[in-house]
Amino acid sequence: MKIGILLTCYNCDEYVDSCLEPWLKLRDEMNFVIAASSSMFREYRTLGIEEHNEVTLDKLTRKKLDFLVTANGNNLLNEESNRNFCLDFLKKQNCDLIIVIDGDEIFTEDQIRRILEFVNSNPEHDGYAINFRNYTLKRNLFTYEFCHDRIFWMNRHGGIDRFHFDNQFFYADGTVLENKCKIPRAVAYVDHYSWLSSDPRSKDKVKYQNFRYCGPSGDFPMNLRCAFLWNDETNELNFNRDYWEWDASTDVRSGRQLPQVPVLHEMIEQAPFSFDLRLEFSRKENRINISEISRDFSCRFKIMNGSNGDLICFHDMHLAAGYNYWINPNPNINFNEDANYSSILVEIYDNGNMIHSEKLHLIP
Repeated sequence: MKIGILLTCYNCDEYVDSCLEPWLKLRDEMNFVIAASSSMFREYRTLGIEEHNEVTLDKLTRKKLDFLVTANGNNLLNEESNRNFCLDFLKKQNCDLIIVIDGDEIFTEDQIRRILEFVNSNPEHDGYAINFRNYTLKRNLFTYEFCHDRIFWMNRHGGIDRFHFDNQFFYADGTVLENKCKIPRAVAYVDHYSWLSSDPRSKDKVKYQNFRYCGPSGDFPMNLRCAFLWNDETNELNFNRDYWEWDASTDVRSGRQLPQVPVLHEMIEQAPFSFDLRLEFSRKENRINISEISRDFSCRFKIMNGSNGDLICFHDMHLAAGYNYWINPNPNINFNEDANYSSILVEIYDNGNMIHSEKLHLIP
């Protein structure tokens, strides 16, 4: 089997080496054909944003990829056109499978092997979504909900025709990608460095998304287009509360219902992090929701103030696979509004052994 790797990599100086290293190491063994585009998208120029790509492009040139395309000056392309140049090259190489990645996504060799083993063991799907540990605002904090379609069989439904928006594409026979599945986090939970205050790209990306993501009707309100805001006074990235707290009943044009402002997660150094379950703190319900339980087991939850380690409660539970549960650590405390609880630390014990430790950050 021949596998095409389609990389989009603009202004990724800090990440490009780590991004490409595992793919290059496995290139011959896995029969990878690597095609990359490295150009500022046309909309950035329209917005008057200065081009920054010299270091990234120089690094890419030295990698000796199979194909590399770039555009600059006044002759820029939009996002999907950049990908389509690479797609056309990979079609000519008769690739069976295509994997779409960005320059700030860092896979490991083991993750790539497990991903491909999963795909080969589940070939009935046309596409596969990858779960990303989406580092957000600060480098040690991440959001769970970043799972995107990234792997596709090339030759089904007449073959992939072209990308038309971001990672979305048309098949030659008009089929829309629907037969797809999520690759479990236990198989691969890939590091993604996309929305960080310390990353100089973030300020420009906010402008780009506010310009480009105008909604299906073409006039989606500017304050509801990007999940983030850039604060010029503090020179940092913040959540855009208008975006996250918007009520669909007030504007039905897009048909989307968005969740509350995200609670960010932190893995505790040198402590276990389990994929047997998932924890989320609900601001609206003032509780910890437990979902995506993969096995039956009895456990003890130890819940503490993440700032000072003070114990809030112990809670013993039996969890059954496929069901959802919740814990209200203390009904007398509104954790979302109490500044003494900027984070909650949760430890989970199975037969006396810690199997999971995680901080839930209410205030990033």
